[in-house]
This record gives sequence, C-alpha cells and structure tokens, in this order.
Amino acid sequence: MGLKSTFANAAATAFKAADDIPVDVILRRTIPGTYNPATGKTGPATVTDYPAQAILGTYKQIELSGTSILATDRRATIQQSQVSAMGTVTTSDKVVIGSTVKTIVNVGQDAAGILWVLQVR
Repeated sequence: MGLKSTFANAAATAFKAADDIPVDVILRRTIPGTYNPATGKTGPATVTDYPAQAILGTYKQIELSGTSILATDRRATIQQSQVSAMGTVTTSDKVVIGSTVKTIVNVGQDAAGILWVLQVR
C-alpha cells in the first residue's frame, strides 16, 4: 500500500469518526452555453450536480477577518474521491446544502491531497 493510499484510508476513517455528522451536499458545476454567431444567441448552460457528503464547520473567532472570512462563512470538508468525476473544485462551482445554494469563496486541500476544504458563503 502506497503512502497516498495510507493517507486516503486515514482520511476516510477520520471523516467517518469525526464529531460532526456528515451531511448530504451537492457540488454544482455550471458550464455557460456557447455563442452561435449565426443566430446571435447563446445556448443554454449545462448544469451538472455531484452528490457528496461534507462535514460542515464554522470558523474560529481568531480566523475571522471581517473581509476574507466572515462570521457567516462555513467550512465544508469533502473527500475528493466522492467528487473525483468533476476534477478540481473551483470558486466557480457552488455547494448546495439542503435547498440553499452557497458560493465557494476559497478552495483548499489537506496536506495529503485527500480532502477538499471549501470556504462557503
């Protein structure tokens, strides 16, 4: 078993054993429609949803800046293997929690590259 596999197994175990209960979320990617110069119109956007589970957390008081991290921001931690089909998560993607669509403000990874750590607003 390689080092990355060891980290992946450890991350999966920690994810399942965390004090916070994972919740069902959707990572949503929207690809804008293409412009058709013959008609002068843009086609419809393509929306693809990637279901996953996330551990939602809040930021500590010391982390809040009032500009880049707000008191209402949440941290969503998602195993990369759950959404591997979408490739790299970007700030253009959205996170849907229940019926609420959240903007991704910042995308990070854990040191082993096993988890996406998303700042959502």
